[in-house]
Amino acid sequence: MLEEAKNFVRNNRITKEEIWENISLNNRKLPHRFLFEKLRKYVRDFLSNRAIEPRMVGIAGIRGVGKTTLLWQIGDFVKANFKDVDVFFLSMDIASDYGFKSKTIIEALKEVITPQKKTVLLFDEIQYMENWALMLKIIYDKFKHCFITATGSSSLLIHSTVDLSTRWNLESLYPLSFTEFIMIKSWLKNRGGKGILPQKGLSEKLKDALFASEGAEGVASKLNKVENEIQEYFLKIEKAKRTMRWRNWGGYLKEYIFYHNIPRLLLIDEKHTILLRVFDLLHRVLYQDLREFYEHNEIRKIWRLLRYIAFSDEINREKLSKEWGISKEKIDNIVDSLVKSELLMKFPAYGGIKTRLKREKLFFASPTMRYAIINISSPTEKFYSKLYEDITALYLKKIFNGLVLYGGTAGDRSPDFIIEIDDKILPIDVGTSKNDVSQLNSVKNKRYGLLINLNSDKVQINNDNVIIPLKWFLLVA
Repeated sequence: MLEEAKNFVRNNRITKEEIWENISLNNRKLPHRFLFEKLRKYVRDFLSNRAIEPRMVGIAGIRGVGKTTLLWQIGDFVKANFKDVDVFFLSMDIASDYGFKSKTIIEALKEVITPQKKTVLLFDEIQYMENWALMLKIIYDKFKHCFITATGSSSLLIHSTVDLSTRWNLESLYPLSFTEFIMIKSWLKNRGGKGILPQKGLSEKLKDALFASEGAEGVASKLNKVENEIQEYFLKIEKAKRTMRWRNWGGYLKEYIFYHNIPRLLLIDEKHTILLRVFDLLHRVLYQDLREFYEHNEIRKIWRLLRYIAFSDEINREKLSKEWGISKEKIDNIVDSLVKSELLMKFPAYGGIKTRLKREKLFFASPTMRYAIINISSPTEKFYSKLYEDITALYLKKIFNGLVLYGGTAGDRSPDFIIEIDDKILPIDVGTSKNDVSQLNSVKNKRYGLLINLNSDKVQINNDNVIIPLKWFLLVA
């Protein structure tokens, strides 16, 4: 078996031809996800002896967000800039199908890799290899001349180990940001040229305006200073729509939020097919990624809970436990699994420890997932506001990570999100057409409030609250 494993490793030393086959479409290089810049710096600094660490990186994310393509793009960068560096691309799902064990892979690497020669090891779908965390730990400890990157479709597995916490940088590859969507969409339509890139530096200016101003007037003032840059960006999109013959999806915001925030789906122009693919994605996560932890009959309960969340999004453990005959602990475990699988994002409620323990709100990592579930059962605009909350939640998670709460206190007049910054509270509400700021005003001791409005096209001030267009907010990350 060792000889076969050695051949497997040797045969997966990548060539320029293999790289091109995996990073191109219609004989053109695919655009890079924004995470690529960070990964490129990691590998460049290690290979050029600028830094010793990090030399192992994990890339976690749901299926279809482009993890495998990102690995190949790293390989392309290395081969183009470090001619003498060997790069191996090892698909662990294939290795597992061949019957290789992690110990055999390690022994094969010892035999094949040139000692002390800088080498890049790219492991795809690492979770398919048994004892994968121990395998990566041993490779990291024994092959100090190697830069290691590993992807995993099941973030549940990647987050379940502490063996690697001090050895690797774990990066999340999220669904597309709006500017990534526009970049890739325009690249696909512009067969002879580049896509529309984000305005340089605009994202940081918007973050500063929205989250680091002293008051509502300060937010509006900073936003007004960058309005020309924002309008210039959207004018490029409008021009591209006309000249490149974009299909009418009901507007590019709706196309992005409802259908095209997962890269793999961007090549599909038929709405029903997209929703079917999303159902397949959900099925694979539930019946493949979670099968290690749940019996088959329990997966059906997980699907039922996922559908429940799509329509209600707030979990009341006591109520569900009584109605479904499931223990509150089991509900907690299922929710935790769905969050770690990165299908869902979980925000605790603002309002004290007792409230936070009893209630929490769940958002879908991709609003397309929620839309697919809702559309099959109740295709009504009544639930569409939840999709706009999902995309806002995704952005806030990327920017603030664990600092985001949802405004679920005792009443219904609370905002959708609350961020705690420097002992001050920043409430955020999301609306389709409303200018009602009463939910923001329900929060005391706030710095200012933000109302993100789908149909607004300008910045407005209402007392100590700022109303901003959703499409402006979507340029912040």
